Amino acid sequence: MSNDRNFSLEGLSHFLMAIGVFIVVLMVFAFMAQSIIEPIFGISLAEIQKVGIENITVNQGLAIKFAQFFTPFGILVSSLIFCTILKTKFTSFVGIQNRITMPLLGLSVLLLIAIMPLIAGLLELNSKVSFPADLSEIFREAEDMNNNLYALMLKHNSGIHLVVNFFLMALLPAISEEVFFRGVLMRVSAKMTGNIWSGIAISSFIFALIHLQPYKFLAMFFIAFMFGYLYYRTGSLWIPIVLHTINNSMAIIGSRLENSGLDAGILAEDATLGWPWIVGGLVATFLLIWVIQKNTDDLDFSYE
Repeated sequence: MSNDRNFSLEGLSHFLMAIGVFIVVLMVFAFMAQSIIEPIFGISLAEIQKVGIENITVNQGLAIKFAQFFTPFGILVSSLIFCTILKTKFTSFVGIQNRITMPLLGLSVLLLIAIMPLIAGLLELNSKVSFPADLSEIFREAEDMNNNLYALMLKHNSGIHLVVNFFLMALLPAISEEVFFRGVLMRVSAKMTGNIWSGIAISSFIFALIHLQPYKFLAMFFIAFMFGYLYYRTGSLWIPIVLHTINNSMAIIGSRLENSGLDAGILAEDATLGWPWIVGGLVATFLLIWVIQKNTDDLDFSYE
């Protein structure tokens, strides 16, 4: 992808098509989830979400987890539909046919570790942002709804439930979200703007926005941008997929440790890191980016 900033109408049409297919497919899959859950489990999703965390039963927890399968699966289907409409090969368009090289994967994992203090700092900064009262109330409700859903899924988090949680909350969302947001949306956004960095930024912004967690927006945007950067430099979507899976797994492991009465350390939900950690993370991040830049080439993300 060249660095000129010529706006592309074809890119805009592809961008709008990708967003439109994404929204429609997710609405269809959400309706399917609502329609299937109650006959199977005997309770609606709306009723389950009103159940207190302490009172949720195993059956209700399974219903929540079963419903969660529909969202990432819908995201994958929307990506497949988009590529079908575009008449392009899915695996090559989204970059999953490109192999991982172990040295680059190792550097990428180290980069993920290095940015963790920066993410913690952004979470703290984001929590201090003031919004107008009405908007703040809406944001808090959205945040509470997402946090409650997450807590309900993690209420039963041992044995087979731990395996199911890893698949539904870590692996499957990582694959589906990277395929759409990096594999599809980043590429069409870059075509639309004529600039790969704009493509990374736009896809990262939408990624953070659709998670409906406004007090985690800055951290989500930052980590999505880093995933986009690594995809751009390595050419393999499997690298951000692996990192996304690791990132998602941290909350599951932290919850499991806390439920076992163990110290979750930096994996705890309320873990905080001081300025020395943040400064060290920043230095390590720049160093690793420099090494990655030296060992990779600018890749062409343009397409016809």
